[in-house]
Amino acid sequence: MKSTVLTKLEKQLSNLTASQKLVADLILKKPTDAAFMTLDQMAGAAGTSTTTIIRLSCSLGFKGFADFQRSLQELLRNRVAPTVRLDVNLKDLDHDR
Repeated sequence: MKSTVLTKLEKQLSNLTASQKLVADLILKKPTDAAFMTLDQMAGAAGTSTTTIIRLSCSLGFKGFADFQRSLQELLRNRVAPTVRLDVNLKDLDHDR
């Protein structure tokens, strides 16, 4: 099974610094918000520095925050897509009656 960004984060929790754990907690609790926050917004919401977030991203194997965020956005896009398609299909069925 391919490891997702959230799975990677969960597996690394015990190895993170206290500041990185604050960021990880924010991301795991609110992944949709985190996927679209700027670096500064995320640092403010987590109560950490932007450097902490960049270091966390790199420690998870990403090139930086932008690479990490793209991966998180892609994960969310793939999770939402089937649900959205189902809703559209069900609406189309109602119109056919």
